Amino acid sequence: MKANRNLRMAGLPALGLVAARRWMMKVSGNASCASRAAHPGLRLSALLGFVVPFFFLSGTTPARAASTAVTTCGQVLSAAGDYELTHDLGPCEGDGVVIAASGVHLTLAGHTISGLNPPSVCDFRTTKATQVGVRAEGPFTDVRINGGTVTGFVSGIRLVGIPTSFIKFNVTAMTVTDSCILGTVAAFAQNGRIATSVAKGNGLDGIALVGASVSGICFPCIQNITVESNDASANARFGILNEGNSITMRENVVNGNAALPTGAGIGIFGDNNTIDRNSANNNKLPSGFGIVLEQGVQGNVITGNTANGNVTGIDVEQNASSNTVQGNIAHGNSSADLNDSNSACDSNIWKGNNFDTATVAGGPNPGCIR
Repeated sequence: MKANRNLRMAGLPALGLVAARRWMMKVSGNASCASRAAHPGLRLSALLGFVVPFFFLSGTTPARAASTAVTTCGQVLSAAGDYELTHDLGPCEGDGVVIAASGVHLTLAGHTISGLNPPSVCDFRTTKATQVGVRAEGPFTDVRINGGTVTGFVSGIRLVGIPTSFIKFNVTAMTVTDSCILGTVAAFAQNGRIATSVAKGNGLDGIALVGASVSGICFPCIQNITVESNDASANARFGILNEGNSITMRENVVNGNAALPTGAGIGIFGDNNTIDRNSANNNKLPSGFGIVLEQGVQGNVITGNTANGNVTGIDVEQNASSNTVQGNIAHGNSSADLNDSNSACDSNIWKGNNFDTATVAGGPNPGCIR
């Protein structure tokens, strides 16, 4: 497993806490961020054809009587209320739509917001572009976004609060594709939900929960988020990247990610998370994991997942302890179906898993993986 641990690619930015640090400088001017990741290059640090149904409309449609029409790129939604796209927007040169208040409920009504920075023309390593499809940055609550497509921005949907007042949001039935860097990204957030959405073909990660920290205020500054019933497949690094604590990730499809020399279907860099009944298959070129628990994480519960056809199906890295891996299915992974990099599995509990091959601390399974 040593070859699989050295995952950082030369020149690959540590887009987790490094990116969050840059965002914090913009938001608060003086916040400091800390990283606990053992693989800094890994940090940042949806669901098939049957997402929650909504009508895909074409052309221009009037906004509902109770809604305010959104008609131009860069429109700022600065007061609470219902907002609705009346037609496709873009290609936008700047942001698509900016949410600047609590209580903003935005529906795209089946329409598309498009930008100018898909991965085909934008290199995430070097780009200085900042355009976002739907941007909500501030201490906002009850932000809702649903029902359409965002494509071709540096980041598709960006949800960022401040250290003393986290953003609270609900993103549903969205398709976010072909972002230069990130599909949907959240930081300084709690009590949020990303559900029944698609995040595909993004230049780095499909869904990213960024775990920045601010000394004396919060660590990590993202918690109690639910990510459920999404399809986060075919992204270049992680399908879903989680740097937070107490995150619930369930019934997601995270297949065919990890085209870069780092990545996985699901990457866990925080504590006390629940990863339940996800499909994490064929994340395999060149070093993909189905699900990976990174160094030092604790108290995570990995249960009822399927991890087939990856390089490693489910991987628990060094110094990760007191994690439970139970009732998962892992077959046909080229390095090992299951791996624990700690001697005798340390305090990690493996039980009731269905697998063919397992390795422990770089050698054969002494029986602690079951």
